[in-house]
Amino acid sequence: MRRASVLVPAPGEHDFEISIRESALMILVDGDAVPDGDLRDRVAEVVNGEGWRSADGGRVTGVDLSHPLARLRHPLDALGLAGGASDGSGPAAPTRASGSARDAYVWRLTGTGRRAALAALRAQALRPRQYAGLG
Repeated sequence: MRRASVLVPAPGEHDFEISIRESALMILVDGDAVPDGDLRDRVAEVVNGEGWRSADGGRVTGVDLSHPLARLRHPLDALGLAGGASDGSGPAAPTRASGSARDAYVWRLTGTGRRAALAALRAQALRPRQYAGLG
């Protein structure tokens, strides 16, 4: 997994989106399969706890996570780092789960995906910091 494609901001992207992807990776590296709805709820809890707010100033919800989680899922799928049965939409699409449409996908990293996610999280944690007013 190229760290640049997962945790480094795209042009015009904000720290909020990076925080969402970083939180999702931290949840996924545990190795458990996580239904999409559960992942959204857990990530929303983390980013709300960090003080992030939605564009309207309210609490972050699963809807606010759609774009950042898609930006995480695409490289995982493309590089074969997400496990589970294919639903025909890609080589490593998340497993289909029964239940509501909100929980239609189950996120799971492969062993290689888990190692790549840990490397990306480590690189993110050790990156040079930029502080306002210090240079």
